[in-house]
Amino acid sequence: MAADRFHRLDATPRRRTGRSRLAIAICLATLSTAGASHATLVEIDYLDRNGTGGFPDNGGPHWTGVVDTVANTLTINTWVDLPGTPEFWTPLWTPDLTVLPLIWPAVKSDGSSYDVPDNWTGHIDATFAFISPTSVRNMLWNQGVWGEAPGFSLPPDADLYPGWGGVRKPVSVGGAVQLVYDTSADETSMPLLPISSLGLAISDHATVTATVLANVEAEAVPESSAFFCVMAAAGLLPAGSVGRRVFLRLSASLGD
Repeated sequence: MAADRFHRLDATPRRRTGRSRLAIAICLATLSTAGASHATLVEIDYLDRNGTGGFPDNGGPHWTGVVDTVANTLTINTWVDLPGTPEFWTPLWTPDLTVLPLIWPAVKSDGSSYDVPDNWTGHIDATFAFISPTSVRNMLWNQGVWGEAPGFSLPPDADLYPGWGGVRKPVSVGGAVQLVYDTSADETSMPLLPISSLGLAISDHATVTATVLANVEAEAVPESSAFFCVMAAAGLLPAGSVGRRVFLRLSASLGD
């Protein structure tokens, strides 16, 4: 039986005192309030049928991905460019996703990490955006290398970092070029995307569909830690165990 698989720490029964009962109650209350969290996965379908970034009816990107509110990331798994009216259509470039998906973290306007709310439903306001940690020049594109043309290369400070709802782009500040985070867009826009080896265009007015895939309760505190806490409060661990960080493993619950 599962109970036979636990190591007995002490064969002598102990009487539980009022103090130990209080310690157990405090321990369990602390774990119950600090340990519970909710992990939400939200599927995103970004569809830009008719971008207005300089071309009438120029098509636009159609990508799908998943936002993880625990990891605070957007993972893009598919990306194609929708054709527009032939006489006007200049297709945007598409990233090569044959090896790995794009994983873009959520960041604030100062570049620090943004904690996506567990009840997030797809709206991006001006306080954050999902921005690529890899620059457009170093990303893999199906059409080539951005910033490189026959006999000409853009300077390194022209490089930028694309994103959904924002972009990290070069801006001249006091005569020097600095990379700044611009999170002023919303979920219907990707401010700067490659349209040629040297050109950029905006994707905007997209239709975004957000579907919650999972909303499950997760335990931030492992079961073994909860068990250890209760055992320590009850006085059932050997002296000095806490100082030596003795961890008890519940073998049955882990399937060993």
